[in-house]
Amino acid sequence: MNQTKYSDKVPLLIHAGFPKTASTWLQTNVFSNKSLGFSSPWGIRCGLAIDEFAVANPFDFNREDAIAAFAQHFPDTNEDVCVISEETLLGDPAKGRYWGKIVADRLYETFPQAKVFICIREQRSYILSAYKEYVRNGGVYSLERYLGVNVDRVGFGGIFQKSFLEYDKVVSYYQKLFGMENVLVLPFEMIESNPNLFIENLLGFTTKKTGNVNFEKVRSSLKSCTIEIRRRLNNYF
Repeated sequence: MNQTKYSDKVPLLIHAGFPKTASTWLQTNVFSNKSLGFSSPWGIRCGLAIDEFAVANPFDFNREDAIAAFAQHFPDTNEDVCVISEETLLGDPAKGRYWGKIVADRLYETFPQAKVFICIREQRSYILSAYKEYVRNGGVYSLERYLGVNVDRVGFGGIFQKSFLEYDKVVSYYQKLFGMENVLVLPFEMIESNPNLFIENLLGFTTKKTGNVNFEKVRSSLKSCTIEIRRRLNNYF
């Protein structure tokens, strides 16, 4: 499948992140919901996108190879909006991975006609949620050490880079690449305060459809006391 066939016939949405903004709920209840006009041909969470755009050696990345990898599962018609959903395309602060700009460049080089959806979250809430994920994944640092507080050695800062949450830079760069009209940014908090409006904005940007959505949480957050216990146990297991 060549780029022209993709551009002409297959509408594509790239959900690039951020992590910790209800991504699992979006993937499970929205982007896999054909009644809303979405299709997830590469799985509800697209690990192929990480292989092709994030961890691929910069010296080896090739646009045609990336297109070919995705083309194996592209549909032949434009009945649904195909979704590449992988929230860590912007980076993964729970694991100290920050590849946002190079991934943005590769996404645009491969799929310049795509639309991009980014979900953001209030920064303090985000940091706490990212830290909980870090501990859930086996991390042993305290919150202060995770953030690099009082770390004096140059080059040995925190796992979490606070610049990751400078949303304006990320959004403006994607808008520069794909065009302002092709980038939608919604706040995570809207899912709780006005979930119907959140879905209305997302569908208006993509499929132009309406439908029912399950708003139940897919994954619950750990309590602070549980996090501290798990962090200490991670030293032994």
